[in-house]
Amino acid sequence: MKSIKNIIKPEHKNILAIISLALLVFTYIVLGIVGIRLLAGFVLISVPFYIALGNFISDEGEKIAFSFALGIMIFPSIVYYFGFILSFRLSIGLAFLALFALAYFSGAFFKAKAGAQN
Repeated sequence: MKSIKNIIKPEHKNILAIISLALLVFTYIVLGIVGIRLLAGFVLISVPFYIALGNFISDEGEKIAFSFALGIMIFPSIVYYFGFILSFRLSIGLAFLALFALAYFSGAFFKAKAGAQN
């Protein structure tokens, strides 16, 4: 599995930083601090899917788009069902940890599977 430092290619870091800064400024101007928190939430729920999709998709743009879409769809569903047995705040944390575990173990599974085929 890739380390956190090697997830984003060096040639994409400057472009990503400029786009992120412009998006943060625009969100702050339009929505204020609530917009910044909303944007941070979108990023946080997309990260586990971005890491997991690194095993399947090699194009950066596709990984970002699919991880954002999957984060918007799957994360709230998991939190909703965990919310039946736990408190809402606890279910958010548990869903986040479960998705990170899924991303980690999918990487370990595909690495072991690729090693077994060679």
